[in-house]
Amino acid sequence: MGETMSKKFKLTSKMLDRRRKFFAAIEKELDRAYGKHGAPQWDRHQFYGIMFEEVDEAWDDIRSNAPQEQLMAEVVQIAAMCVRYAETLDRFREPEE
Repeated sequence: MGETMSKKFKLTSKMLDRRRKFFAAIEKELDRAYGKHGAPQWDRHQFYGIMFEEVDEAWDDIRSNAPQEQLMAEVVQIAAMCVRYAETLDRFREPEE
């Protein structure tokens, strides 16, 4: 699939640069969040609540036509919280030892 996709679509250097910056911003946000809140495992309901809040904030930025940088800050937070959940797993499904 990846090979077929690359024949149809080619990433530009600008897109790759944005990707690099986006991933760096996600790591920075993760570090900030872990430093502020620690890393206790969430359950699925907590994850949903956090994601709902973050997506709602992004939706507010979309509706208000906020600057792109402001919306991207919310998108970074959404992505960071998804990574955080993947890193720490669900406390009821995969408890830390």
